[in-house]
Amino acid sequence: MQDSRQPQTSKTEELKQIFLGHLPERLAAIDKSWQALDAHWDPILCARLYHQIQDLTGASGRFGLLEISQEVFSLETELGQFVDSGLRPNETELAELDQQMARLQQALSTVCARHFNLAIPSQPTDEAIYYLRHTEEIAPGLVAALEAKKCIVLTYSRADDLLAEMEKRVPQLLLIDTVHLPALKSITDAFEQLKKQQKPVPKLLFLSRAKELELRLQAMRAGAEGYFVPPYDISELADRIHTMTEPDEGPSYRVLIVEDDPAQADFASAVLRKSGIDSLIVTEPLKILEALDQYRPDLILMDLYMPDADGIELTSIIREQPQFIGTPIVFLSGEQNTEKQLDALSVGGDDFIAKPIRPRFLITTVINRIQRSRMLQQTQKPVNSRDPLTGLSTRRHFYEHLDSLLLKSDPSSAGLGVIYLELDIRRRGGGSANGQDADDLLRQIGSMVSGSIEPQDIAARYDERTIVVLAQRPHINNLNALAEQIRKQIASHRFVIGGREHRIIPNVGLCQLDDSLFTASEMLSRSANAASSARATGINQVVQFSVKEEPLDEDSSDEALFSHISHSLEENSIQLLFLPYSDTQGGNLEFHELIPRLMGSHGESIPTARINLVAQRTGLFKKIDRWLLEHALSVLDQRRQQGRPTALIIHQSMESVQDTSNLSWIREQLRLRQLVGTGIFIEFDLADLAANLKQAKSYIRSLQEMGINVILSRFIGNDTAFKVLGFLKPNCVRLSKRLVKAKQDKIDAITGQLQKRQIKIILPRIDNPSRIPKTWEQHADLVQSDFFSA
Repeated sequence: MQDSRQPQTSKTEELKQIFLGHLPERLAAIDKSWQALDAHWDPILCARLYHQIQDLTGASGRFGLLEISQEVFSLETELGQFVDSGLRPNETELAELDQQMARLQQALSTVCARHFNLAIPSQPTDEAIYYLRHTEEIAPGLVAALEAKKCIVLTYSRADDLLAEMEKRVPQLLLIDTVHLPALKSITDAFEQLKKQQKPVPKLLFLSRAKELELRLQAMRAGAEGYFVPPYDISELADRIHTMTEPDEGPSYRVLIVEDDPAQADFASAVLRKSGIDSLIVTEPLKILEALDQYRPDLILMDLYMPDADGIELTSIIREQPQFIGTPIVFLSGEQNTEKQLDALSVGGDDFIAKPIRPRFLITTVINRIQRSRMLQQTQKPVNSRDPLTGLSTRRHFYEHLDSLLLKSDPSSAGLGVIYLELDIRRRGGGSANGQDADDLLRQIGSMVSGSIEPQDIAARYDERTIVVLAQRPHINNLNALAEQIRKQIASHRFVIGGREHRIIPNVGLCQLDDSLFTASEMLSRSANAASSARATGINQVVQFSVKEEPLDEDSSDEALFSHISHSLEENSIQLLFLPYSDTQGGNLEFHELIPRLMGSHGESIPTARINLVAQRTGLFKKIDRWLLEHALSVLDQRRQQGRPTALIIHQSMESVQDTSNLSWIREQLRLRQLVGTGIFIEFDLADLAANLKQAKSYIRSLQEMGINVILSRFIGNDTAFKVLGFLKPNCVRLSKRLVKAKQDKIDAITGQLQKRQIKIILPRIDNPSRIPKTWEQHADLVQSDFFSA
């Protein structure tokens, strides 16, 4: 059977890798906000920091990063009281916040080291760049982005001026717009003089306005070390240029040697070491995955024939790991059979080195393979970055790029905006276009939008009837002008497909970056809301999102919230919080409750009661339940691989109990992950199940047969509740808040009956856990950590 989970799992894993890659930047932004707030406490700065932390809480939870989620949620809870009250913390409270920031830093470092061998970036040093540019700027915002990285950027519009400055001081890097290629000879002559004088020669980079091969050849012949063509990602471009200003320290290559013969392994390691290449030897093939995670090699040098597992089998396993899919694998073997060599290459091997090993051939092969791999990593575009129909960027690529920009707290983000084009396609004479006609129209519109934007802008196909544009301009008026230009161009154009004329009504929304925005989802949600306003009012003009609009609340329509929930499920943008519990019986499982949190367009948390009401009315509960359970299973799978036994409590609705296909779906999810259900504790509201106890009993029994534990919540401890318990036979109950203040004799009676039935007791979540009587704590099996609120 085909793994139906694979595409979604692959996408989630890809998003997780991107999130992990941006973690140091996220922490840097939070630390910067904290330093400013610590120096001068201000309610606005406090709110900004709170929303940054809140976003990190939900995102880290969504990807199962419990270490970060726990620390950052603790910080969010502590800081939230000052956001709500508007008060300034005293010295003791400030010291506690500072300690929590330090713990978060440590948690981040641990996670990054485990997943990517990343380090928290240190403060950059000043670097000198001379930029020979044209009066018509080819990459607006680039200079500001480089200066934000502490680079010293001197700009020139004439080659003579640049050469005069080079006589006084030689820069580390020379950046040239290709319009100045006619003056290139004078620059290369200056380089030759520097070489004769035995002075360092700056690295040479070019920014091109076109993709002409002739221009690239001229640059290459001049000794260019970098050549960039539009469209420009300003942040990525600045990162790559800044990296090239750093001094060359020689290659730092790591090779993992997998060889069961210690003598052969030592010989290969010695050859590599003489060329300055680090290596790690693994003589037990079955330990290769552990070594990969810890060592993170640039290349794997592996014997083809070994006991326990041969090179072909190990290569197949390695290529199943997303983070090692591009790591070069070179086989060591005396195998001369071409068919067997092809078998090895077909599963993901890259090259063969014949035994006995020739040192020079080994070094050349290793260095060439690593260098080629690094070049691919630096230059390769994300998979499927282009939509095949329109030629625009994909939604996935757009999200990644926008999220990356929002994480950069530097001046290059100023003037950033998202234009949301919602297209109403109508045939002349009535009706709407569909099928091939609609595709042809979207292709034409995509081409039209591409022709209206600048090289550094990004346009993407968001869905079947929506195009989004990410643009950066000096002022909001420039963004408005661009949006209006695109709107008028589409609205006034005569589209003819198959001999029939079509009219396109573009509903256009615009959202500009401001201090309250931290994620791509928020920015796109705001621009979509503005486009919806344009459609609802019927006005033929661009609508800019206004922060004065009220956030989603109880007065909002069910339709609006239904749409928001559905979109969040589709985009996987619902946040997840991990609330830790203590097992008073001293078990070996780490207990957490997994709680979803949905944010509104202004960063406000939408009340759970409001979400539940709309989900119940619109039939969304089943989708929410499955989304939550699937994420819980993914986290358990991940924690199992880390050797950290974990149990998760999740809430499910009566709608899932009534869904006849749900049990088979759960079995399939467990089978695909090769999990048993013992790590899952599913919680149902006792009052909900009372409507159909017979169906609930059958469902609970089926869950328990899979090893899943069942919790009944809001247990009030009366005779009726105990009769229901006797019928349903759950594993645990969560006490009703009303029982917290029960008298001693009632507490003893309730706990006595529950213990007799071997039903575990979970205390309710309340605002102040210290209010729970000690008697309850003595009898409880699971107790919430004392810094979490309900």
